Amino acid sequence: MKYRKADALIVIMGTNPFPNLVSAATRVKIDGYIYCICSEDTAGKPYEKFKNLLQNKGFKNNSGQERIKKYLLTDDEMKVKNI
Repeated sequence: MKYRKADALIVIMGTNPFPNLVSAATRVKIDGYIYCICSEDTAGKPYEKFKNLLQNKGFKNNSGQERIKKYLLTDDEMKVKNI
């Protein structure tokens, strides 16, 4: 069975970047996009470490396009409870 990789991957950024690194390495194309959903706690050092590790492994921006993007949750989004 041959697995195909996705053009885009959405990850929820935690304080440990390892699970997201495994997902990025196995599930998204090298020229794909990764969207990181971050809280205030993970938008700094954890996100930057994740991004740097991927770029060191060859996941780089092409033609000036940012391929690893951060989405910072607002306070209202953080307060949402299970529906």
